[in-house]
Amino acid sequence: MPKINSDSFIFRIGNKVFDVIAVSLLWFVCCIPVITAGASTTALYDTVFRNIRQNRGYCYKGFLKCFKDNFKNTVQASIIFAILTVVSMWDISLALGGGSVISGYQITFFILWILAMTWAIWTFALTARFENNWKNTLKNGLLMFFAHLPVTLGMAVIFALSAMLVWDIPVLIVVLPVGGMLLDSFMLEKVFKRYIK
Repeated sequence: MPKINSDSFIFRIGNKVFDVIAVSLLWFVCCIPVITAGASTTALYDTVFRNIRQNRGYCYKGFLKCFKDNFKNTVQASIIFAILTVVSMWDISLALGGGSVISGYQITFFILWILAMTWAIWTFALTARFENNWKNTLKNGLLMFFAHLPVTLGMAVIFALSAMLVWDIPVLIVVLPVGGMLLDSFMLEKVFKRYIK
């Protein structure tokens, strides 16, 4: 039987693909209780940045450790963003008014929801990279949302496209959480470097 070369390009690509699928599914499952969505998204960002981008340690251990460490500090923010999501979805369903034609009101509420979720990404990425209490992190996430509008708009487009793709093709949930956060991380880390210095 031929020996598998663990350093080969194909083997490393295979491992990366497996990590992307496993971490995406782990993020999805950990988001289901809703109040854990913040800790799950914080762990997703940390895992994408440290383990998938920089190959530091094991993805699953890193994800679960970050999830556990940040659970208490993200519960309140998770509830706030969950409320914003429920209100947005409620408004979108009311705007539909029993019809099937997409209205301007629905598009407006969808955009507002996308922007709220982009604020959430700022907030939980900051939680992953900086130590602070949840109130200050939430506030700093909003400040950075406006201070770095080109990055915010880029993240909003990535999130909107990911959400629509998963809605149309649900199986993409196995790759898009990591894929979207990976794209976000390249933009966010350029911003974070200024503050780390």
